[in-house]
Amino acid sequence: MAPGDRPVNWAVTGRVGGVSTAPFDTLNLADHVGDEPSSVAANRELVAHSVGLPAGQLVTMGAVHGSGVARVFAPGLVDDVDALVTTETDLALVAFSADCATIALAGFGAIGVVHCGWRGLSVDVVGATVNALRGDAVGDVRAVVGPAICGWCYPVPPSRIFELLDTASESVIAAAVVRSRDGQPAIDVRAGVLARLGELGVQVEVVGGCTAESQDLFSHRRDGRTGRQGMIVTMRASAAASNSA
Repeated sequence: MAPGDRPVNWAVTGRVGGVSTAPFDTLNLADHVGDEPSSVAANRELVAHSVGLPAGQLVTMGAVHGSGVARVFAPGLVDDVDALVTTETDLALVAFSADCATIALAGFGAIGVVHCGWRGLSVDVVGATVNALRGDAVGDVRAVVGPAICGWCYPVPPSRIFELLDTASESVIAAAVVRSRDGQPAIDVRAGVLARLGELGVQVEVVGGCTAESQDLFSHRRDGRTGRQGMIVTMRASAAASNSA
């Protein structure tokens, strides 16, 4: 993914390849789930290296299932937002998830990352982030959408369906409101994200499967207490090959 004058490196992580012990085994990236801080730090170092940076250059977010977007200029934690955008090079933006969708975005001169669950679809965090990115970037925006729980595995209370019906666009509703394996009302978050990106004219690549169906991915719905995988994206100042993991 290299839509501008600077190469963009991205990586999508799964559950394996780290140092954490059960129930966070092994590549947990989140420091708020009860894992050993030293294990989280080691895992983040591994993931940062996958995009060519040290862990000290990570920017993470304290996601709250809202539509807040932060413009960031330095490493660290940004609380109470579900998306990050930057025009800085050699910063690695990270979104964590264990069933929600994560999205990396890149335009000419700017990048972003998004955490989106069913509430994110309702409040349109994807649209808010793409609009923020387009304020900083020029030309086409591209996206990589990571793994998420599928509608077949995600039955929800009817109230969640009604909220989406009241707030989301027709194409998002058509894609996201489905039936689960046992016939209950369900939400396919990633399908809704893809529909919204399509409305916004964003070119999309999809990686990874359903979090609940794959033992190689963290799933809160399946396991309860568990770790978090991540989407990481950086815009490099020097020439470097784009990559995925």
